[in-house]
Amino acid sequence: MGRRERIIDFFNKYKYYFLFAGNFLFSFILFHFAYLFEDSFARITSIVTFLTWHNIFEFTSIIISFSIFVVTYYTYDQNNNLRSLFLGNTFFTIGLIDFFHTLSYKGMAEFIIPNTDPNRATTFWIISGLIGGTGYLITSFIDKKCLIIFDEQVKIKNRNKLFTFWV
Repeated sequence: MGRRERIIDFFNKYKYYFLFAGNFLFSFILFHFAYLFEDSFARITSIVTFLTWHNIFEFTSIIISFSIFVVTYYTYDQNNNLRSLFLGNTFFTIGLIDFFHTLSYKGMAEFIIPNTDPNRATTFWIISGLIGGTGYLITSFIDKKCLIIFDEQVKIKNRNKLFTFWV
């Protein structure tokens, strides 16, 4: 085996470590530049501009969350993968709570009650993150064999029952 083949084998063996290190380095450099230009960013943006960009990014994440839910909901009949259905329901819940977070942000129009402080929006944001992390963790422990046993024992023929259970 030549030197070139050994180098290629080395990179193929540890490619995920290299990807992780590269991603970490890129993120570090990106955040470092953001820190360096913090004063310039504060001069350029105002509260109104910040609220506009915040809403754009929040609604984009909400649309993506609902899209993931719709795809997993309608592909369940084809693949019968309960793991993906559970993950889709997790994304639906995250999208719904993020929607509440966006509407209750200070500076937005009244959402159910007046938005006088940022505590409610922050609470929705934290709850959304906790539900997301919990849902991802539970989904990672669902095994393919467990899915088959679950389908056979419970006889779920209607996916709406599972959806209602999760929400």
